[in-house]
Amino acid sequence: MPKISVIMAAFNEEANIQNAILSIQEQTFKEWELVIVDDGSDDGTLNLINEAVSLDSRITCLSNDKNIGLAMSLNKAISFSNSEYIARMDADDYSLSDRLETQLNFMQGNPDISVLGTGGIYCDQHGTELKKVMFPEHHDEIVKWLNKASPFLHPSVLIRRSFFQKIGGYDDSYYRAQDYDLWHRGKNIARYCNLQIPLIKYTDKEKLSIQSVADSFRIRIKHAGSTIELLMLLFWLLVGVIKRIMRFLN
Repeated sequence: MPKISVIMAAFNEEANIQNAILSIQEQTFKEWELVIVDDGSDDGTLNLINEAVSLDSRITCLSNDKNIGLAMSLNKAISFSNSEYIARMDADDYSLSDRLETQLNFMQGNPDISVLGTGGIYCDQHGTELKKVMFPEHHDEIVKWLNKASPFLHPSVLIRRSFFQKIGGYDDSYYRAQDYDLWHRGKNIARYCNLQIPLIKYTDKEKLSIQSVADSFRIRIKHAGSTIELLMLLFWLLVGVIKRIMRFLN
């Protein structure tokens, strides 16, 4: 049985998915399985996934007849997977070769940690590196960060299966920001950590998305525990909207 299940959902990613798969195949840690859900792609994505499956028995493809969204697709992959540890990966990102080995070693040495993220190298659509980004390191810092933004680079996380068994999977009522809700739900029953090193290359796809803003706001309202927290999230929502508008205008 593989020690790590890498889960990925892909929708119309024919330009990127071969590179993403290759980054898992080139990991220094070899005891993994890769579960890819093709989420109703209408380009060549499914053919490329099936080609990889035919060449590597560690890769499995689950195909949706229609696009059902990221949350439902990830839950489908989690249900199919077999490992104690579950690693996220996006179809347009690239894991550095020592990513899985580094994260697994840390988790095995720190059994109190349930979710382990890393830093990332943001790249543009052409693969040009733009900047390195780090996230708060320790649990208390991460929980505080939840008041204003998601404290993990989602495709970098390694998660114990027991975490999902305790709180359930992703809430598929959110089309965007499903991971933000997940971290909120787990903050009082699990320990979080972020390694202060970049272990993935992450495609810079920050966009002015009304759906993202709306879902993030719904999640913050849902998890606000007091009037003060509600006022804080309203403040950070305003800041976030202004930043997105400025980015869009530039």
